[in-house]
Amino acid sequence: MKEEINKNVVRKPRSFKVIKIFLGFLILIFLINFLFGRYMQVSGNGMTPNYLPGQFYLTNESISSLSEIKKEDVIIFNSHQTKNEDFLSRVIALPGEAIVIRGGQVLVNGLVLKEPYLAFNTMTRAGSFMLEGEEKILPENNYFVMGDNRTNSNDSRMFGFIIRSDIVSKLVFCYRYCNSVQDSPVPSEKIQTPVQPSPVETATNSASESE
Repeated sequence: MKEEINKNVVRKPRSFKVIKIFLGFLILIFLINFLFGRYMQVSGNGMTPNYLPGQFYLTNESISSLSEIKKEDVIIFNSHQTKNEDFLSRVIALPGEAIVIRGGQVLVNGLVLKEPYLAFNTMTRAGSFMLEGEEKILPENNYFVMGDNRTNSNDSRMFGFIIRSDIVSKLVFCYRYCNSVQDSPVPSEKIQTPVQPSPVETATNSASESE
């Protein structure tokens, strides 16, 4: 009897399980995006080599996420100096902290900042706002941000602190073109990574990715 029952069992192909997992993943992404964030595409070289032009990311816009901005967070913020475009940078210093750039290094509260996300031997130069050797203390609700590509990023060194109310969301994870530099044929919302000295590109906005 046991053998007859086993013969009648219909085994579903492995591909069917893979499809189910994939569909479940898509549904999860959709729900997370609907409740907390939006899809965005990186444009510009200010955050290379960690965030590449053409990559698609899910961002988190929830109040709980934005209520706690930490160092090393990669954030999307609105720049009023460039026609209300969205930009992508990394948080380097928090409200109340003292920051200074000296000899190619960043010091926060008197200590050299460890930056494992930077390329080897990266030197951080001062800018028109953050002068070499000049210490600045961040006011309440203000943040200091810089791109990972320090030689090709227009950031707080040039345009100053970022106000808390201008922070739009946090980057969560990459879901498309994650291992290569490749522009999508139909772009979704683009995050501008501030680039220096080339002109700022125009961001394209949409609520979801178009295939």
